[in-house]
Amino acid sequence: MHIKYFNHPANLVNLVLILVLITCSWLYNSYILQSAGQPLSIAVAKRDFIAFPIIETESKIYPLTRELISENSVQGSSLKTSLRTGSRGDIVKYVQRRLIVYGYTVKADGLYSAITYDAILNFQYRCGLDFDGEVGNSTLEKLNIPPNANTKYNTKVASLTNSSNTTSNIGLNNYKSITKLESSMNFSKVTSETNYYINVDLSNQRVNIFIKSNEKWTLDKSFLCTSGASSTPTITGNYTVQDKGPMFRAGSNTICAYYTRISGNYLFHTVLLDNNNNIQDGRLGSPLSHGCLRLAIDDAKYIYTTIPFGTSISIH
Repeated sequence: MHIKYFNHPANLVNLVLILVLITCSWLYNSYILQSAGQPLSIAVAKRDFIAFPIIETESKIYPLTRELISENSVQGSSLKTSLRTGSRGDIVKYVQRRLIVYGYTVKADGLYSAITYDAILNFQYRCGLDFDGEVGNSTLEKLNIPPNANTKYNTKVASLTNSSNTTSNIGLNNYKSITKLESSMNFSKVTSETNYYINVDLSNQRVNIFIKSNEKWTLDKSFLCTSGASSTPTITGNYTVQDKGPMFRAGSNTICAYYTRISGNYLFHTVLLDNNNNIQDGRLGSPLSHGCLRLAIDDAKYIYTTIPFGTSISIH
């Protein structure tokens, strides 16, 4: 370019502008090359999550949790849905505290566990209610009544000796003396997580139930039973009470009621009943079952409603 070109002012300005544009273009291209492969960062406005709604799954899964918030609001209130195993919240905690007042060993943790179910089952039984292990309005009404010395539904051992559906009134003189049974238990120093212990004597077809008092085992009940036949024997060994249920079906017109699980498919339950709860096969004292221990109706009911979860069972 001829040097006289720069002597004109307009031409000098144009040259400066050209140099500025070239410099800017070079800086931009350099920035792009250096940024290749780097994460893209975008500024996002901060949000205040405190104002957002809390997750609502708790109220959907446990609808009673917020329905009855305080203990004062529970008493005298009605339940829209029965409480059952798996329920939780303040209402369950209230029920557990009422059970503690009645002498049951449960924790007021607000979780309707197997232990709470077991206590409710026993409480309903002693109240003369239909017992299903669930807390509905009738059970809640009884729990709300303060217990006293004249309250018939307390934690005393219920007696079934006047029932025609129990074998506990059959004398032990052809079996073993009470002293011998208790001495054997205390000599062997057996233990249980509860104050109950079940000892099954297969050779004599007996189910003996002991209660611990003052660190000694005393005989509470002795029932006749029917154990497994030789081809389908009852298991032997040491177990604990697992779970319970009101009944299961053994045929189209055959049911077994008030079952208490020993292990797997081995249970305590009633003799065979039909769909109308009439006795189909009431034989006791001989090994002829499929492995379970059959009992008279009220004897099975007694174990179902009275013996707590975790109770030790010895079968020999």
